[in-house]
Amino acid sequence: MLVTVALAAGASGMLGGDREGRPPDGAGSREATVTRVVDGDTAILSGLGRSRFIGIDTPEVHGRRECFGAQASAFVKRELTGRRVRYAMGAEPRDRYGRYLCVSRGVCNRG
Repeated sequence: MLVTVALAAGASGMLGGDREGRPPDGAGSREATVTRVVDGDTAILSGLGRSRFIGIDTPEVHGRRECFGAQASAFVKRELTGRRVRYAMGAEPRDRYGRYLCVSRGVCNRG
């Protein structure tokens, strides 16, 4: 439930942005569709690409699998895939893996 609350309160490779890797223009909150959930804290956002939700840390499902990782990923996938979400870019644009760092601002369509 914590994962959904945090994601609902707030993000095919590295798509979107410009050639220097900067995200699309615009200040404050933006909207995107969750096109795919990678795991409990990472998703592909339309127009942005692979994005890590700041403040969310779910068990790993890739490499070293951790207890309840599969359940966390399935839950987030079920709740967010295909939904429009609001997000803001973090203070640092990307993490060490090249994912955009996003602060979730809310789910736009709950239906």
